[in-house]
Amino acid sequence: MVDSLVLVVLIDGLIHALASGLAGYAVAVRSGRRVWPAVVLCILLPWLGVAILAASSGARLRAARSPRNRARNIASISLLVGGLLIFASLLDAWATVSGHERTYAESFSAGPGDTGFGIMVVGIVGLVLIAMAAASWFHGGLRFGIPAAWVTAALATVMIDLAVISALLDGFVGRLRNLSADQASAQLSVGGGTWLALLGAVLGLAGALAMVLSTMSSVSAPLGAAVQAASGSGFGQPSRSDNNSAVADAWSATSTDQWGGTRAQTTGGADPWAGGSSGSGETPGSTADRWG
Repeated sequence: MVDSLVLVVLIDGLIHALASGLAGYAVAVRSGRRVWPAVVLCILLPWLGVAILAASSGARLRAARSPRNRARNIASISLLVGGLLIFASLLDAWATVSGHERTYAESFSAGPGDTGFGIMVVGIVGLVLIAMAAASWFHGGLRFGIPAAWVTAALATVMIDLAVISALLDGFVGRLRNLSADQASAQLSVGGGTWLALLGAVLGLAGALAMVLSTMSSVSAPLGAAVQAASGSGFGQPSRSDNNSAVADAWSATSTDQWGGTRAQTTGGADPWAGGSSGSGETPGSTADRWG
């Protein structure tokens, strides 16, 4: 039993480390930092490393709507289905306990739906996932993706722990039969509600990570436009000077928002992240708001 509990702790830590590492990778790319040191920091310090990385990025990270893409659509659908499955788990038992002693036998099932407090807790969790789905659909970006990844990772680990601990308890109570010389026995089995909630938690985690990944496509958009504009030279191709102009136009026409999105901007040769009024159309204080 001790070995199984240690394995559960390792699985929980691995889930949080991987989710935190992915979030750290997204923050590093969006803020122009070196990727691998950021990823290692976020893996060694799950979620705390992400907070440190985001706080130290300053005005390079901003809150804005992320581009509509396939990853963002998948995130919205996964989070929505996950929330609905959490609600559906209230309709079935989460565990069934049965046992007998000589001529007497008893069996009963239980779940959060049997108490008002359980319904409230599970309902809040389902509503949180559905709210995250709405945030992904209407806004997206790291502003919502990172908190969603943290919440769903915690939910997934809790549901995995419940399933594993239930299996361990089943093995423990099964030993009563040996201790009682086959005079009594007991059995604990995981109900359908637990599996529905676990599936909903896993789908929610997958959706949250997809929301984080959906912000990555906007990073390469200006670069792709610049490379395409500058590709090749020869018959039917622009000259080197024309290529340079195309690259400059591609970069100045689109400014990639670091929290997930793009916005039209003419920089007039100035640093697009410097703020101010030098051709950017923004006030100096507007770039300081990283969370929107």
